[in-house]
Amino acid sequence: MMNKYPRLLALCAAGTLTVACGGGGGGGGGPIGDNGDNGDPAAAVITTDNAQDIAGDVVSGVMDTRGLGEFGGAGLASSADAGPMLAKAGARTSRALTKGIDRMLTAPIGPEVSQCDVAGTLTVTGNLASMETLTAGDNVRLSFAGCDNGDGEVVSGDLALGIDTFSGDFLTGFFALGVTAEFEVFRVTEAGQTTTVNGDASILFDNTGYPTSTFVTSGASLSVTDGSETVVLLAFSVSVTVDESSQPASYSFDASGTVDVPQHGAVTYRVLTPFTGFGDADPDAGVLYIEGDGGGNITVTALSSQQAQLEMDYDGDGVTDEIVTVTWVVLDD
Repeated sequence: MMNKYPRLLALCAAGTLTVACGGGGGGGGGPIGDNGDNGDPAAAVITTDNAQDIAGDVVSGVMDTRGLGEFGGAGLASSADAGPMLAKAGARTSRALTKGIDRMLTAPIGPEVSQCDVAGTLTVTGNLASMETLTAGDNVRLSFAGCDNGDGEVVSGDLALGIDTFSGDFLTGFFALGVTAEFEVFRVTEAGQTTTVNGDASILFDNTGYPTSTFVTSGASLSVTDGSETVVLLAFSVSVTVDESSQPASYSFDASGTVDVPQHGAVTYRVLTPFTGFGDADPDAGVLYIEGDGGGNITVTALSSQQAQLEMDYDGDGVTDEIVTVTWVVLDD
């Protein structure tokens, strides 16, 4: 496929990385307000009753970024079995988006309207310097209108992709790519449930040093609505490094940002010590810090690939109030 459509690999990476990082979270630690009156999201009050739920929400999103590291000879894969809302939204959007980009690359840059396999249309417009490669300044807009390709997903809305940087060789599969993506009421409906994505993200992908690959994704604001609930990521950033010289491949990632989650409110988070592990296993090392209203905080420490430790300081006075050991499975539930 790479020889037939030399841009497919990179553009699929761009599209899938965008939504996976949205699901993954990560970021620059944007501000949160005490009560939301200043326009910032209301900060979550961390208590003994909700601390584990809040930690689970944040950890689940951060851990989902491991899916970005599955880019190798077999192609890019996202976390299709993720449980939390944001992760599921990223997986659904990723699959539909990749299919849409595949269709785009088989048609001229128009506007060109093509019929989807079962119902609906995909309209593609763009400005490309070359049909054989990517060039800084290239831009493409995908407009989905009830696009149903018979795979159980219906896609609507717009996605704009702008190429910021590109170097390397598509034919060998070794390249570095920088792309900015903007989602505009991008909706994916599956089994009667609709996920909507709005916002932007900038992605840097580099596998020129293979077997080591790196992914860096950041954005100012990205929101995902699943049913009646909305998760918002602000000032987020995530960096993932995967080394395929070992089997299973080793990974390392850190992330930071602000996440406003349903029911609880907003918390900032940052990885203090990079999370590391192997393959699909949970991290066996790493520390994540989560902070809510009044400085109340949770420190999540990987004890092994099976267990994590939660240290809670509910009033933010610097004294640990409670320590709980949980399995990653429970935390990610």
